[in-house]
Amino acid sequence: MGRRLANCPYLVTLGIRPNLTDYEPWQIEAIKQAEVIYFPTKLYAHSLSSMGKRIFPGINDYEYAGDKIKQATLFNLLDIPFPRTKCYYGRQTDLILKDFDFPFVAKLPRASDGGRGIFLVRQPSDLAAYRRITNVALIQEFFDIESEYRVVVIAHRIALAYRRVTAKGDFRGNLFQGAQAVFGNIPSEVLSLALEVSRKCRFDDVGLDICLTGGRCYVLEANMLYGRAGFKLAGLDYKQLLCDLIGQGVI
Repeated sequence: MGRRLANCPYLVTLGIRPNLTDYEPWQIEAIKQAEVIYFPTKLYAHSLSSMGKRIFPGINDYEYAGDKIKQATLFNLLDIPFPRTKCYYGRQTDLILKDFDFPFVAKLPRASDGGRGIFLVRQPSDLAAYRRITNVALIQEFFDIESEYRVVVIAHRIALAYRRVTAKGDFRGNLFQGAQAVFGNIPSEVLSLALEVSRKCRFDDVGLDICLTGGRCYVLEANMLYGRAGFKLAGLDYKQLLCDLIGQGVI
């Protein structure tokens, strides 16, 4: 339904309409009869999944997309190595400094992909500024990161992996925030953890941020709306990669 595969010869692409009734009758029937529906977006994913329709990516990708609170809960339940993280609502934010010492990381719990909405809190004034912009605080321990990686996993296969070198003066490793991508020599434990997370969490199409610190790997977060810049830098055609996986019957 989404247009990212509009030129894939194996599919009929309808595009996303704001209402199901905006589609023509034959298009609605095509949706009902399709064996698989690709990229239905959040607008239709849950309804299609509820009627038993196979969608790609699966419903978990939509359920956890952009929601760092849900992700933290899932990672902890599945014993996935993850920084100590706590959520505070309303007046509970008064308890933050009882649980965390400076410095720590503060995030906007939702819709903060691409490194936006992530803050390094070094002192009380930083915390006060963060509290002014959100009533729900998501606080995470700060790691002195030795190296950080982005690993994209599609259909439980590694599609792309690179080390992220942060821009000078910035602790965030996002390419959107000026970080550089370095390809090759990705530690096997990073790739193994990425595959483990995709399988345990049932994520079909995900960009995982993974770091190494103190000799251990940790997942920092899962990004379902990950950027495509890394593919371009690696000389890969993201849309063609997806189309090839469909042609091969992988997705």
